[in-house]
Amino acid sequence: MKFRLLVILIFSITLGYAQESTSFVETQIQRGNEQLNFDPSFAQIYFQEALKSEPNNVKALLGKGKALSYQGFSTLAAEEFNKVLAIDANNIEALIELSEAYRRQYIADPIGLSNRLPEALSLLQRAASIEPNNAKILNGLGIISFSNGDLNGARSQLEQAVSLAAVESSGIVSTNLAQMYVNLGIVYRDLAENQLALQSFRRAVMTNPLSAKARNYVGFTYSQLNNCDQAVYELRQAVKINPSYLEAASNLAISTFECGNVSESVKYFENAIALPGAINIAPLYTYLARAYSEQGRYDEALKLAQQGVLLPPARADAFYYLGQVYEKRDDVTNAKKAYARALELEPSNQLALTALSRIQ
Repeated sequence: MKFRLLVILIFSITLGYAQESTSFVETQIQRGNEQLNFDPSFAQIYFQEALKSEPNNVKALLGKGKALSYQGFSTLAAEEFNKVLAIDANNIEALIELSEAYRRQYIADPIGLSNRLPEALSLLQRAASIEPNNAKILNGLGIISFSNGDLNGARSQLEQAVSLAAVESSGIVSTNLAQMYVNLGIVYRDLAENQLALQSFRRAVMTNPLSAKARNYVGFTYSQLNNCDQAVYELRQAVKINPSYLEAASNLAISTFECGNVSESVKYFENAIALPGAINIAPLYTYLARAYSEQGRYDEALKLAQQGVLLPPARADAFYYLGQVYEKRDDVTNAKKAYARALELEPSNQLALTALSRIQ
């Protein structure tokens, strides 16, 4: 009798420990998921704690993979998603996330990792064979079609994706739906369907008003449609949401300049050039040189224009505006050289042709 009671007691303790352990793991996963979109590095800690207790917990492995992916660690994220697929070969979420990790690896090194894009496509096709009407899968397929230059295929897939995702019962969170609208808008833009692009980008903003990317694309599209006020407003909002967003900062500066507000554009250009990565956007330097020149700040304009022509790729317009600065400084010899170089790069450049013939 005593032995039987002892067995029951041990069983009860073991069961209680198992329940406590399970509860701990579930709590860690829940906390990790709550932190994913706010602080993925913090979320990663929760998932790792869960995995210490249950190394093969699929939800924890997926969470850790996402946390790594959100931090930009695509290779490490791929390892976690592969672990999930080793446990559950048809896990849809893992197939989608691994495909995205491979696609990002390809973007980072398209030559060394050229195989990653077809691998990403294969994973999504596998997922689509299981769930053909999954919005996330169709979105991924659309992105890869776009990467492969198949704009019509991308359009069809992304239109299906947003149609499915926009239904309230889809379970797609607003941030993901907004990104789908952005993806579709980019395809419309490249198909030269600016009104449809604008409509899609605006839907992205309505879905997620705090998306700097969506507001940037709305503003850029308005600038393409010559709607200066709306362009500048939306681009200001994008920069306000994310002051370090270089693309939005650059578009704001350029749109403000092209809309005729040179003095205001100067501060935007100076802010953009101060951001990390600005050196990779050569037109910023040429534009700021033009703005300085219009303000009569020729020494500063010359320095920026010279930087602009040194940054790759070589552009005819950069040499033309360098010539303009030289002319305003009465340096005809160097102006001729700059115009001549512009014509070497683009023999039909009418601005350079006119300028060179005027000072010959």
